[in-house]
Amino acid sequence: MARRDKGGRVKPLTVDPGRVVLFREHNKSNDKAPDLRGACNINGIQYELALWQRESKIGVKYLSGEIKPSRAQAPATERPPQDDDLDTAMAPVDDAALRRQANQSFTDASKKRWG
Repeated sequence: MARRDKGGRVKPLTVDPGRVVLFREHNKSNDKAPDLRGACNINGIQYELALWQRESKIGVKYLSGEIKPSRAQAPATERPPQDDDLDTAMAPVDDAALRRQANQSFTDASKKRWG
């Protein structure tokens, strides 16, 4: 999350550990945009917050929200292997050992079933 300073420059928002900061969104881009945005720091990790003001069916007002790692600290997601990557992603297999194991399992199962 970032905010503009008095000179209009964008600066990343950092929060001290154990602290939360929230800002009211006065110029929401649409009705589904959060009413409040902010950040928090839990054990040295920055998180972004988004909160919506809601009202229950019986008229009780409450806040609902989401928390996610800050974009600056979010881990890079690794691309899942494609079909052509599988050969290098998987460990080599000993075919003979697999055949022996399958044959032994079949033999054991047959002995149990047919005595």
